[in-house]
Amino acid sequence: MPNDNAELWGARHLAQLTGMCITNNRGAKSEFDPDETGIDVVFDLTGRRFGAQRTIFHFDEGQMPGKRGSTARATEEAAALAKQTAFGMWTNPDYRPALARRINEKIALATRCATRDLVAETWLIIAARHNRWGGAASTIIMPTWSALKS
Repeated sequence: MPNDNAELWGARHLAQLTGMCITNNRGAKSEFDPDETGIDVVFDLTGRRFGAQRTIFHFDEGQMPGKRGSTARATEEAAALAKQTAFGMWTNPDYRPALARRINEKIALATRCATRDLVAETWLIIAARHNRWGGAASTIIMPTWSALKS
């Protein structure tokens, strides 16, 4: 479900992390229909208009054949609704299949939407490791053991 504030924050945060100077950061609804374009956020960079699609990573997405969504996220949100009770969860240390699934799904969406006349480029912002109760564990990306050894 779209969250305009989170999507705008994601674009601003990405710009801060990379040192880019984006301006006029705004929701895509102000200029065109996000359902038709797949674009959530519009911003200006170097005098050109860019668009961004924001998506949330879940480590277990696609692990249950024929089931859409994240069981881990549902478990975590249920615990959050139960007055922030403690819960346990196993995470999948290999984030790559879920990440590839998320990217491929968004590429398929982008190929269905004609945006060349609307924005100079469309970027994909993948949100992970949410720092809020009900989202931190299910959205974690852990480095592989081989990456930790070097």
